[in-house]
Amino acid sequence: MRTAGTDEFRCGLGVTIRIILALMCAAMDAQPPSACALTGQVSEKGKVDPDEIQFISNPGPPTLLGKSIDMSFDFEGRVVNLRPLFIEILQSGAEGCGTARIFFVDIRLETVVKELQFSDFVEGKMMFAAQGLKGLVVKELRRSTAHSLTGDESCPSRSGTLVSYGQPGDMLVLGNDLSIYYRTLPESFERQKVSPDDLNRLMQSFRDVAFDSLPSLR
Repeated sequence: MRTAGTDEFRCGLGVTIRIILALMCAAMDAQPPSACALTGQVSEKGKVDPDEIQFISNPGPPTLLGKSIDMSFDFEGRVVNLRPLFIEILQSGAEGCGTARIFFVDIRLETVVKELQFSDFVEGKMMFAAQGLKGLVVKELRRSTAHSLTGDESCPSRSGTLVSYGQPGDMLVLGNDLSIYYRTLPESFERQKVSPDDLNRLMQSFRDVAFDSLPSLR
């Protein structure tokens, strides 16, 4: 299963534009569209590679003037890649969603992480730690089930991402429920549904360009 591909090119005045294109034909309680079969993708098998994760003993919060600062937040998401481990955040106390690679995990969760499977729905807590780590630490993690598919402006669809496209100033997300979320600068939001025929053509296009042969986002 190819979850993300990247391309990079330069245009006028040497400005670098980075394009991230993700295709994730899997979901939680809601099943992915049957059109996913047109992509020719195969679901990822196996387990998480623990060597790609740094397990942290007793991660603590950052401090300021001798006082601890709670910089943790709850989240709900699903596993969209195993090696390396990526979790798509579908609901977050930090008011933000997206796909994040997991670099740091509390060592007490090592067994939980090793048992994760592709498309598992999970919930837990992430935090900024005091050990000088450049990234978030997963402090709590457990497998769960989806409770609601209702989104908001920060998390457009809790059905999970089917296709996403982004570059500076623009973002388009097609959810497993076939909803379309588009944002550009200055702020502009549009929501509608993609038609079955258009979805079929879109999914077929990934097979036509051999999307699985593109390098993964790491």
